[in-house]
Amino acid sequence: MRLTSVAAIHRGGRLVVPLVDLWVATLSPGDLPDLEFEVVAEGLTEDAVRPIAGANLPRAYLELITRRFWWDGPYNGLPHGRVVRSVIVREASQTSEAIWAPTRLAASF
Repeated sequence: MRLTSVAAIHRGGRLVVPLVDLWVATLSPGDLPDLEFEVVAEGLTEDAVRPIAGANLPRAYLELITRRFWWDGPYNGLPHGRVVRSVIVREASQTSEAIWAPTRLAASF
């Protein structure tokens, strides 16, 4: 999925794509409140990644040009301002599935 396939908005002086809109565009199964999203960003180890509850996904954005992650609110433990490699969605009882990754990386939708 290309970031440009979802309508971008201006937020905080940046052109961003709401992560919730990106998830909807993938037509992935599941109910948003039952899902967790893991943002894999450059410069972070796996241990440093904190999942985002589906109910909080409307607060997450990806900058269109730079692929930086931006969060609307306190971002303790989130990769705020870091370049995103992929976004992984999972239900608590299932394995992970990437919903977004740059086009040069493989992603499952």
